[in-house]
Amino acid sequence: MDAHAEALGALGPHTTGVGCLYLKDLDRVDLDVLRGILERSRAWVESGGDARMHLTVTS
Repeated sequence: MDAHAEALGALGPHTTGVGCLYLKDLDRVDLDVLRGILERSRAWVESGGDARMHLTVTS
């Protein structure tokens, strides 16, 4: 999450876990900021990332 510290500050209300991002109300979240975080995370995973890293999106 440290790699996204600036973006998380602009995201809106959220909480984080060890490597998780929890959003309770999408109406209060900046979706452009969220999209940027997700795109950077996906690019990192697809480029090899870390063998221990998994990217999971749930609803």
